[in-house]
Amino acid sequence: MEVISSKNLKILIILITLFQTTIFPESLIINDNFKEGSSENYLQYVKDRNFELDDVLKMKLATQKESFLGFQNGVFWTKFSIKNISKESKKFIIYNFLSETDLIEIWIFRNGVFYKKEKTGLSVPRNKTTNFYRLSFVEFTISPNEEIAFISKIKNTFIYNLNWEIIDSSKFRIEESYKKIILGFISGLVILFAFATFFLYFAYNDKTFLFISLFSISTLVFHLSFQGLIYIFDFGISSKQLSIMIWASAILCNLFPLLYSYSFFNIGKKYKRIALLLKISIIYFISIIPVTIYAIYYELPIIYYLSKYSIFISFLIMNFLFFTAIFMFLKKEIGSIYFLIGQGLVSISFFFYNLALFQLFPYTENLQFLMPIVGIIFIFTTLYSQYVKLKYEFKTIREKKDFLLQQSRFSAMGQAIGSISHQWKEPLNTLSISISLLEVSFLYKRKDFKNYFQDEIPILKNSLDLMNKTIDEFSTYYRGKDAPKNFSTTATINNIKSILKTKITTTNTEIFVENRVEYIVSYEHIFSNIVLVLISNSLDEFINFKLDNIENENFISIKIEKIENNFVFHYKDSAGGIKLNPVERVFEYFATTKNTEGMGLPIAKMLIEDRLNGKIKVSNTDIGVYFYIKFPLN
Repeated sequence: MEVISSKNLKILIILITLFQTTIFPESLIINDNFKEGSSENYLQYVKDRNFELDDVLKMKLATQKESFLGFQNGVFWTKFSIKNISKESKKFIIYNFLSETDLIEIWIFRNGVFYKKEKTGLSVPRNKTTNFYRLSFVEFTISPNEEIAFISKIKNTFIYNLNWEIIDSSKFRIEESYKKIILGFISGLVILFAFATFFLYFAYNDKTFLFISLFSISTLVFHLSFQGLIYIFDFGISSKQLSIMIWASAILCNLFPLLYSYSFFNIGKKYKRIALLLKISIIYFISIIPVTIYAIYYELPIIYYLSKYSIFISFLIMNFLFFTAIFMFLKKEIGSIYFLIGQGLVSISFFFYNLALFQLFPYTENLQFLMPIVGIIFIFTTLYSQYVKLKYEFKTIREKKDFLLQQSRFSAMGQAIGSISHQWKEPLNTLSISISLLEVSFLYKRKDFKNYFQDEIPILKNSLDLMNKTIDEFSTYYRGKDAPKNFSTTATINNIKSILKTKITTTNTEIFVENRVEYIVSYEHIFSNIVLVLISNSLDEFINFKLDNIENENFISIKIEKIENNFVFHYKDSAGGIKLNPVERVFEYFATTKNTEGMGLPIAKMLIEDRLNGKIKVSNTDIGVYFYIKFPLN
């Protein structure tokens, strides 16, 4: 047997020592009380795409306490070791908290001897790994006095975290369960907000709800991708596709708040300069999406710089949006305070997140949960801003409707007074003639004055009676009736005909009434107002319209019936129809073909829908117009 010389033995001892110190630099010590820790103070690393394992084993790697490197471009090798000085075997997990890491290859050495190699990360198919968690991890058991070395090769698209967290296996699973519950709860809230705002968009036809919904969906996609939850569900999405989802959804999360604020505050019409800057920002985000997708898909080197500087630009734009929110608050825009709170939290969170990405602030595992929580708060504040704005708008509309309701009474009163003045002309003229005749008789024919007086007194009484009757009809119409009561529809229609008697006679109009519902319980003054508006409009049209080749030119047909406990009112005339296109525009305020304010039919529609809970429809016939009115009789 060959004996090793003392010189060769010394060389061998030195080589073994160097080999062990290379594999096992200063080790993380596990004692009896150890439950969790970090490799941060024990980690060595080197950046190189061409190294192999043997190269890494032979060299001494650099050490750095900040193992979160932020934006980097390349492949990193790391190594660290763990030594168990306790009296029992322990089961641990080492994991990388950056869940969206593409690929981590891990070589494990036990007491200097190669043990096994594992692959983990988003690029490893789910069917080729036993990792059913969202994070890259390795589980191992370490015996007493055993030392284990981990050599890792880490490859990612943008952001690098080289650090490994070491934690007791059971504790890891419990904490991950809690984290997944939190993320699931957040995701559920976001889905709820997304669906709710989507339906509100169709209900109110308001684009701001759509932008909130799209922001919610983008937030959901971003955090499901970024937190590694999509990887758990195994949708068959590649790491490249996941990277595209992460960055595209992140850009959309910046885009939709801009669109929301632009629409919510009506910036395009009110604030031209801010609108210009917002448009530039919107165009930037829209244009950067296809560029980012293309660069990621084809793995272009530009993606590193594109991602790095687009984050910085996004930060500037988010701050601009924050100052816009402050400006809107100072301008006392409705709902601006809640938008300011939400956008302020987003800007502050984004500020610290960017500092961490650029290694100016510690990037911790908990920091990853900050943005989804702030996203939920932002969605809630924007929704509440929208609620406050809608509440204010509804209040304004209600006040306007109440005002219009009062105006409808005055409008009807004005029409009635106009009709009274027409009806009083004839009796006043008769009174004037009779008084003049009596005056002449008294002055020049006193002997015959008694006879003249006896002849003229009945004429004077008739004229005064006619004027008094006209006033009574007007008083009956205008007398306030704010509560539903049982009234005669025939009597109400006849009263309207009496009020409009002069115009009916002047236009030679025949009014035909077929009434199958004599009495109803409803608002008589509203029914009177509606009938007055319809008949008065037709009479106005008869003055300016003449049908050809029709002997009985001017007529109005009214048919009243009861269908399934609904009061149904059919109204037709022969006045040539409505000239507006479409005819439904006749219900719009100030839409008229006459030299009037065009308030009658819009007010009538409002009364039917808001006070009677009914509906009104209109269409043209061959010779005129047809109105269909229906409201419940309960």
